[in-house]
Amino acid sequence: MLRPTGKTLNIVAHADDDLLFLSPDLLHAIQVGRPVRTVFLTAGDAGADADYWQGRETGIQVAYAQMCGVAHAWTRTDAGIIGHPIPVFTLAGHSTVSLAFMRLPCGNSNGSGFAATHYKSLQQLWTGSISTIDTIDGLSSYSKATLISTLSALMSSFQPDQINTQDYVGAYDDGDHSDHHSVAYLVRAAAQLYTIPHHITGYEGYTTSSQPANVTGADLTAKQDTFYAYAHHDRAVGRLPVIFPEAWKMSVRLRRIIYLLRSWRSRTRYWLKSVVCFSTHKSAASNADTTFMPWLQRQYTVDARSNEDNL
Repeated sequence: MLRPTGKTLNIVAHADDDLLFLSPDLLHAIQVGRPVRTVFLTAGDAGADADYWQGRETGIQVAYAQMCGVAHAWTRTDAGIIGHPIPVFTLAGHSTVSLAFMRLPCGNSNGSGFAATHYKSLQQLWTGSISTIDTIDGLSSYSKATLISTLSALMSSFQPDQINTQDYVGAYDDGDHSDHHSVAYLVRAAAQLYTIPHHITGYEGYTTSSQPANVTGADLTAKQDTFYAYAHHDRAVGRLPVIFPEAWKMSVRLRRIIYLLRSWRSRTRYWLKSVVCFSTHKSAASNADTTFMPWLQRQYTVDARSNEDNL
């Protein structure tokens, strides 16, 4: 049973990872009145233009406002990490809920990065293939050590007793997104420097699609509604193809077609190679239902695969 006392800090790779993989636990934390802050390490840019990742930031703000049942109105401050500006948005009508955006580049599903961000990724930073990585807004640069220390500083500033992140038990190329694992590994390393007593929980990602559905009833309805509120502002969801279920299971890389599509010509080439049916008239909610239902209906932690979630 989730206690209303204490604070919850979520640290995820992309805007929507929290909605898909950490919910309904995320919903429940807000519902019982716990202060909740979610930190997004990457901009979720997918190598696309600024309008795309800024739309995702707007979408996640709208989603949290809906979860809280208040207007989409936020105040902006800074996290206060010297040398690393990190915007923090606090929900005006529910001041215990806030979002922080670190805006590092999305690393592509396999960690190969994108041309627009010099093919750099968090996986490469974690494994030592690169020594630094720049934010896509050009305001900050991190080494592996400074990124871990920054995450630890964010923990110390917010002082959570519950830290939620992504899959730190799985390995790269296991079917989950490279950024999901990278963020989880970084968060675990940062949590070891965070001295306030706490519990850390990792949540599985795309690999849960093969497990039994375990989100139903009011929780499923609320989770869907929240994701739809976000999806309206994410053009990769609003324009997503309707993919046959078996084709979807063959490759989680189809999750965001925009990851591979930088021009109309590249879209055409990809569609000719993929078993998809495209409709420009599908609503964001309809496409989200078709494509994202495997994760809307599921939430699994890594506890079943590891007994090391307590630090």
